[in-house]
Amino acid sequence: MESKKTSFWITYRDSESYPTASDAYGKWVCTFSDRSRIARICQDAVAEHIVPESKYTDADAGQCCFYLNGTDLASQERILGYLILNGVIPETVYGRLDNIPFELEQRTGGASPVPFCLDHFINLYTGEFII
Repeated sequence: MESKKTSFWITYRDSESYPTASDAYGKWVCTFSDRSRIARICQDAVAEHIVPESKYTDADAGQCCFYLNGTDLASQERILGYLILNGVIPETVYGRLDNIPFELEQRTGGASPVPFCLDHFINLYTGEFII
């Protein structure tokens, strides 16, 4: 596993399974308020081969991203289960999971299309998988 720190992000990458050429490569983006906790979650997600890449903002609170091939349903189930188990996906004021988007990475610098959101895979009220 490789780690890299820039002025804004701390990134972890699995050098053995980093799929950069896929058009379906994208990320789940969440927010955090506990830096040490999210650092462990991001690092473990890569070390345990749940995702090939993760990163978080180098701040006490901010964003974290978990990258994978969006068309790989087994990988989607692994990362979403991991994020729910670790309480990374926030809940709304109504007690359901926030319907976070899966964002595709764009090589052109344009807007990132959102092919689907969390409710494509999970019942937001129960946390159960529907795929």
